[in-house]
Amino acid sequence: PTVIRQVIPPGDCLWSEIGPLWEALVAKTGEKSAFLSKPWVETWLEHFVQERRTTGLIWRLASGEVVGCALVTLGTGKLGPFTVSRAYLNASPGEGVGCEHNDVLALPACRPAVVEDLVAYWRTLKVDEVMLEGVRERLFHEVRSCWPGARWNGHRSESPFVDLETLRATESDFLNSLSANTRSQIRRSIRLYEKRFGEVTLELSSERDQRLEWLEALAALHAEVWIARGERGVFNDRALAFHQALIRRLSETTVAEMLTVDFVRVCAGGETIGMLYLLAVSGRVQFYQSGLAYDADRRLKPGLVTHYFSIESFARGGCIE
Repeated sequence: PTVIRQVIPPGDCLWSEIGPLWEALVAKTGEKSAFLSKPWVETWLEHFVQERRTTGLIWRLASGEVVGCALVTLGTGKLGPFTVSRAYLNASPGEGVGCEHNDVLALPACRPAVVEDLVAYWRTLKVDEVMLEGVRERLFHEVRSCWPGARWNGHRSESPFVDLETLRATESDFLNSLSANTRSQIRRSIRLYEKRFGEVTLELSSERDQRLEWLEALAALHAEVWIARGERGVFNDRALAFHQALIRRLSETTVAEMLTVDFVRVCAGGETIGMLYLLAVSGRVQFYQSGLAYDADRRLKPGLVTHYFSIESFARGGCIE
């Protein structure tokens, strides 16, 4: 079908115009990405695009039905010693807030036409690069097909997942699905943690103030690891303010069903082994970031142990994956 593009220019009214349409299209498409949910996108726009140029794109049929939405942000970046102009899809550069499972919102029957017109719009922009940050592989191939003359660079990133429904149906321990070597490392780590500190337990955040407190604790653990490597990590001041605002927004019951933020803390005795920052949509729990307490004893595996206890907990809790 033929689609008609509507461009909403940058400004304070951008989200008030596109937001309701975006939310309705998420529902129609059954989109499960936390990064395309209304709370995430709305919070991102409030925190990172005030000084940037973000344009809203809406695609309609001749009947007026909305069949596609996207946000395009203009910014700059570095390519070696050179400053280059860039266009971003549903994202903005250098803020420490990653975007994954990124995509254009479109009804399936209209998706080819929407993607083709999105590429046509990008080609009208006077930018040096189009950045497809965190996009699904399908969208990358669709864009490349519509823009064959362009030079595309990038990398493929896997998104491994655990089917919790199958795990629950077979009544099996997640450990049984892992390799013998990984099982051995996890079991040995648990024994060593319990011998040194006490019983290994998991706790899930329960309300807004605790989530805000655990966010700061996780960010501190995360920073320790990266500072030791000579880097800062992702939780700069603006990123931390974004996540705090997202948690506060999600404490409102009106949006709680669309997206939830959860934190997991795994401890041995009173010592924190690791913490996970999780985003959940429709029973699908998406891992976002971690804070892990590494030890001089390399036999201790805080990441493996924390993820193992978390997966087992969510399998018992009724989540899908």
